Amino acid sequence: AEDVSVWDKAYDSLWEENQPLVEEYEQLLSRILRDTCNPPTEIPRHDIVARRAKLKRVTELGLKHMETKQIRTTVLGHEIVVQDVVGQVAGVVAWGEDYIKDAAKDLPYASIVVAGVSLFLPLLKNPSVVEEASRVGFTYVTSQMRYYAAMEPLLLAEELGDDLREDLEKRLKDLYKVIIDFQIQTILRFYRSRTKNYFRGTVNYDEWDTKSAAIQDKDKELYSKFEQAMRVSTFQGVMEAAKQAAKSREALESLIAAMQRQTEEKEEKEEQKKNQECLVALRTTIPRKDKRRIEGDKGGLLHESYCWILENADFNRWRTEENRPLLWIKGDPGKGKTMLMCGVANELTKVKPKSTALSFFFCQATDSRINSATSVLRGLLYMLVEERPELIEHVRSRYDEEGKKLFEDINVWGTLCDIIDDILNDPRLPRAFILIDALDECTVGLASLLELIAEKSSTYSHVKWLVSSRNWDSIAKDLGDAGNSRLSLELNELSISAAVQAFIRAKSDWLSTRNRYKPEVKAAVQDYLAANANDTFLWVALVCQELASVPGRKVQQRLTTVAFPPGLDALYEQLIKNLIASDDGEECKAVLAVVCVVYRPVTLREMPSLVSMLSDAVDEEDLIEMIELCRSFLTLREHTVSLIHQSAKDYLMEKAFDTIFPLGMTNVHRDIFSTSLESMNQTLKRDIYNLQHPGFENINVLRPADDPLVPVEYACVFWIEHLLCAIRDDHEKKLQAGDLVDKFLGTKYLYWLEAVSLLNSIPEAVDSLLELRDFLCEKAVGGPLQLQEATPSLEHRLQDACRFASDYSSVIAKAPLQVYVSALIFSPSSSITRLSFASEEPQWIIRKPSVPEQWSASLQVLYDRSGSRSVGWLRHSTQLGCYTCDDRVKIWELKTGRRISTFQMSESADSPVTWCNDGRYAISLANPDLPVEIWDSITNRCLVKLEDSQGLTGLSLQWSPNMRLIASLVAVEFESLNFVAWDSVTGKRLLITPCELNQEAFAWSPCSAKIALLGALRGIDIYNLVDDELLASLHDSSIASLAWSGDGSCIATGHWSTEIKIWDATSLQLTATRYSDGPMRRLAWSPDSSRLATGSQAGAIQVWSREDFACLCVLNAAIDEFMEYSMAWSSDGNRLTVCCGDETIKIWDTT
Repeated sequence: AEDVSVWDKAYDSLWEENQPLVEEYEQLLSRILRDTCNPPTEIPRHDIVARRAKLKRVTELGLKHMETKQIRTTVLGHEIVVQDVVGQVAGVVAWGEDYIKDAAKDLPYASIVVAGVSLFLPLLKNPSVVEEASRVGFTYVTSQMRYYAAMEPLLLAEELGDDLREDLEKRLKDLYKVIIDFQIQTILRFYRSRTKNYFRGTVNYDEWDTKSAAIQDKDKELYSKFEQAMRVSTFQGVMEAAKQAAKSREALESLIAAMQRQTEEKEEKEEQKKNQECLVALRTTIPRKDKRRIEGDKGGLLHESYCWILENADFNRWRTEENRPLLWIKGDPGKGKTMLMCGVANELTKVKPKSTALSFFFCQATDSRINSATSVLRGLLYMLVEERPELIEHVRSRYDEEGKKLFEDINVWGTLCDIIDDILNDPRLPRAFILIDALDECTVGLASLLELIAEKSSTYSHVKWLVSSRNWDSIAKDLGDAGNSRLSLELNELSISAAVQAFIRAKSDWLSTRNRYKPEVKAAVQDYLAANANDTFLWVALVCQELASVPGRKVQQRLTTVAFPPGLDALYEQLIKNLIASDDGEECKAVLAVVCVVYRPVTLREMPSLVSMLSDAVDEEDLIEMIELCRSFLTLREHTVSLIHQSAKDYLMEKAFDTIFPLGMTNVHRDIFSTSLESMNQTLKRDIYNLQHPGFENINVLRPADDPLVPVEYACVFWIEHLLCAIRDDHEKKLQAGDLVDKFLGTKYLYWLEAVSLLNSIPEAVDSLLELRDFLCEKAVGGPLQLQEATPSLEHRLQDACRFASDYSSVIAKAPLQVYVSALIFSPSSSITRLSFASEEPQWIIRKPSVPEQWSASLQVLYDRSGSRSVGWLRHSTQLGCYTCDDRVKIWELKTGRRISTFQMSESADSPVTWCNDGRYAISLANPDLPVEIWDSITNRCLVKLEDSQGLTGLSLQWSPNMRLIASLVAVEFESLNFVAWDSVTGKRLLITPCELNQEAFAWSPCSAKIALLGALRGIDIYNLVDDELLASLHDSSIASLAWSGDGSCIATGHWSTEIKIWDATSLQLTATRYSDGPMRRLAWSPDSSRLATGSQAGAIQVWSREDFACLCVLNAAIDEFMEYSMAWSSDGNRLTVCCGDETIKIWDTT
């Protein structure tokens, strides 16, 4: 009893008043002790001395954290990361270490509070995680601790009477209780926020500043009472403690303030770095640089060539009038639309207010980086965020969760549309101009882009859209009413003519200066251009480009003897004739053909690996000279070759096709393929960058100055695409290509995988490889593709190569040299790839892991903690859609194994989602008070609600095979049962057919005109839905499940007695019987009806042959007897997926 201090009494009193709060505090400290002590220990509740000992142990733990300068500490299983112990932070640690050590030594009674302080103080090194009110109050109380503790001995002073001593002790206990309460709540508040509300909600967050003020008020009141009751000599120690506390508080506050500034500066830099990373991932190119490059390619931007539009009435109405959000500039090729848009962008930049944003994008069909709708939207978003950095939060909110893959997955368009909606809705963007040039050169997703422009321009009145394109009726149609505001260049003939004349004068001046024309020569050139230009900028530019290489003395002769005919097509025809007639005509034709068909602009160093006529002896200077010969069609900028204008490509691909492609375009693709393969065979080797260490990660790789992959970079990424284009319609060429591919895969495959990993193109490589396998191995006339001298067959080699790449793509993409280590040594012992590259296996691994002989039938396992209830294949079986146990739909991309989309259909459902045949559309059966909904899994939107569908019980809700109907067995007040069908497009109820009350399932016929009803006691009844006629019946009460084959000829039934039976669909005569290991719960026919998958209650998935009803394989799904599950075939019938109701979705190879 004598050892009980006022601190202990205050603590016990607080426990009586707020037991949950104190218990939570003790729980926290006990857990910390259990995490760090052996054996585990608890904070004693009633033994005061033992409690102090345990609290002292906690204090020592906090001091240890400070002494070891730990910046990572684990509390309750959660890692807390604090700042590096440098600068001002070190000052706080030193202050805390000294202060707490002294307090723990001198104030054993105050260990109740000191223990918590020792844990909390190190974490003040990161003030951003501590609320201001908590930090200020905590700092005040902590710095006063020695002063508070010094008050207790004053109660023993002789001059105090019993009544006064009792009154002062009560006041001191109240002060201590408030202190303990505040410190406990501060510590719990911090730890609860760091451990995501692990603790119960016992902390009251309201009036935090008031709590701190109350302590200070009680402090002052008690100080005054002691001062009045005691002699100065007795009270001197308390006065000194108070002064010291004030100095200590000033020191601590100064340190923390400096540390706060340091933290904020560091966090700001980190945030800027994350923003920059997000911006880099967002863009495909930098639109400002694209604009500058385009201006340079066209000889610079001439003010006189576009200034006319600044006075144009239509343009100025668009700029100033609120009801004109969109202006479409349209005109024929070569009329100067792009330079006009460049000029408008420049002028808007000059005159727009700072509050107005400007975003622009220039499409080019010849560059895959800037010729798609997604590229346009990414570029526009990039510029909006670049001008308004605060808007990046709309991108970061999604990017921080998914990383750069956010902009690469198949649903990127929907994501980008959501982001631009968020940005345009943001009040911090009061006004914006959005410019898109050359819509006709958006070759991928143009319809989607036009739909977005039409929608957004009519939705957001504060955003002005300016777009340009050729005179295409399809663009006018897709823009709809939004495109009614148009500016036709042909209808502004006078303005265009004046602009072209200004352009001619400028080009004539340039030629005259460059080639030192005499005045009469300059005048002749200018007159010739003016007479033949037909108001076409591009024609003038092309002719001037040709004249630039003609000496001044011969110009007039050239203009009369070698005419430059008016009109672009006529000029192109003349230029191509001149080019072919030159000494290098054949080589130039080959170069033009390649540039026309490649998937992106290629560099000079890549050119020899794509054009067979360009031997290795051709150096860069020779290539530059050849590109110069093709200057009327090609441009060279920063060592990259591209077509000078889309009209040039159009001419070469259409009117000059027979000239440029005399043997057809497939021959050019075949030439690119074979030349690429030859170049890769000569270049690729193991560890081409000399990384040496197998764990060297791709993110840390710096490409060498003399990069050996540069000449074959295009070849590595696109050789398969060119191969497929070359052999699609030519079986003989397919055979020849097969031999080349077989040899390449047998000798260079691993080196190629290493190379594409270094080029950050593993996903594209795997996709291409799978497409090649599917094409080369498909059944041709006369049987499978056979090679001339290939053992094993190409089919088997490709299957093995695809499995190797698919299984190990993630590890190879992360560390390229792992292709020779983990990928090889964990492959099956009989893997063709492993056997072909046995010499590449690491010799330093003495004891290699035990591996199976063959690849497992299990292709892939997807994990989801919430569990899955139903599954469907999407997008030609490249994705899976799963309905999970937490009532969400999740979309998985199979090539990466990554979840790319999650959405919730409606209120929680009581039945699994049902997927249609192609997997795109899903039926959501919501709670009984809501109608059934049909959702689009691509757009994540509800399309239609079924009429009068409230109250469905979920019995056999199914799509018809033709996807036109949705049907269900509907209970009517538990007294009768109806078969009801709805129109899947309109949601209208079309058909109601009464059924037996005990019917519990049904199956559609392939033609969607018949149904087979399954009754628990009755068996199967087949109805014709057209005339409601009963066609046949089968009385068998043991049937548990049924499935109608896709060809309509038979019905499979699964029985409670473990039987599987096949019946003729017309007569219901039994044709075959087999037995499994348990009652048959699930049946599914393959798309071609050649195989039947069955799932028993015992958990086995079996695949049976339709022909002889033999069991082809048994798949171990590990399904519990009581677990709900579903299974579905891929569209090609090669894979079967099962969602097992647990945390896994399994995919098997059934070939």
